[in-house]
Amino acid sequence: MSSPTESSVRHYLNEFDRLAAELPKQRRQTLRDEIQAHLRDAIPADATSAEIGATLADFGTPAEIITQELEAHPTLSRPDKLRRRILTGFLVGIAVLAVALTWMFIAPTVLLFH
Repeated sequence: MSSPTESSVRHYLNEFDRLAAELPKQRRQTLRDEIQAHLRDAIPADATSAEIGATLADFGTPAEIITQELEAHPTLSRPDKLRRRILTGFLVGIAVLAVALTWMFIAPTVLLFH
């Protein structure tokens, strides 16, 4: 690939890397390799900047690719992030339960003594 091609593809892949952090490492690397191979095949070495830009635009932005990947495979979200979400939901549920129990058992006794 020529210098403008390498630069444009490098920029595209850097953007992909930044946005793909949501995906598990192995899937992220596989998808990146597929994108890189596709772009290498789709962009001729002597392509002009306009041709490179058109090819990248036709291919879709990294954000679009990541979104499509997560929509097609919702379980691909990083496990640690998923665990954090589950733990947060669990803790919020415990807090709500504690408040409900407090109002259920303590509030009536407070009202009796007023």
